[in-house]
Amino acid sequence: LGAGFGVKRVEIDLASELLGDDGRGEVTAFDFGFLGRTPAFPFPSEEELDPWWAIALVGAVSWQNYGEDVHLADGRQGDPLPKTRRESLGIDLDLVPARKILPTSNRWLSRLLDRAHVISLSAAIGRDKGLLNEEIPDSVAAQLSKNELEEIVTYKGIEARFLDVLAVRFGSIYDDPGEIKGNTFGWGLSWLGYAGVDYARIPQFRELSEVVKWSFWFRVPLDLTL
Repeated sequence: LGAGFGVKRVEIDLASELLGDDGRGEVTAFDFGFLGRTPAFPFPSEEELDPWWAIALVGAVSWQNYGEDVHLADGRQGDPLPKTRRESLGIDLDLVPARKILPTSNRWLSRLLDRAHVISLSAAIGRDKGLLNEEIPDSVAAQLSKNELEEIVTYKGIEARFLDVLAVRFGSIYDDPGEIKGNTFGWGLSWLGYAGVDYARIPQFRELSEVVKWSFWFRVPLDLTL
């Protein structure tokens, strides 16, 4: 089981070339969530600490964008952040521990291969549900789908990882309220799980160009072992 909490600064820029600073606004927001993962099966035995394969289920729920309303610089009434609840369920399959077929005495390479698998596969489905609870007139609600009424966006995807260094991802998004529907693609590179880069292509509304997203990340472990 795990729990997480995040703080972020959200900056809004609406047609600043026309409105100047009056089209800009910023606010602090908070995210929090929980994740559960089953122990990997088959369980390691005394005879075989590294089974040739292992499978586990993962589930998560998070709440995003809690904070004050966004107020633009011109002092107009603020708009609430799009609060959402994200729910997801996935499965992880690890195949062939790297140490079994790539033994090495090199310290750095051994560290890389210590918990890595030659191939790891993950698949997941999820959805975002809007939590603003806006009042919609009955005449309009009758023309909307359930996804549009509840502001539901669904996702699904698969990921293949090689030695926990290279990842390739394919998926799809179905956003009925925003009319964003299509396939997604991405890849990632990781160094010992401490730093990496990720790339993704995500469809946009109708004729708009795809979103290209780059992410650069690093992790600082807090090792309390004496």
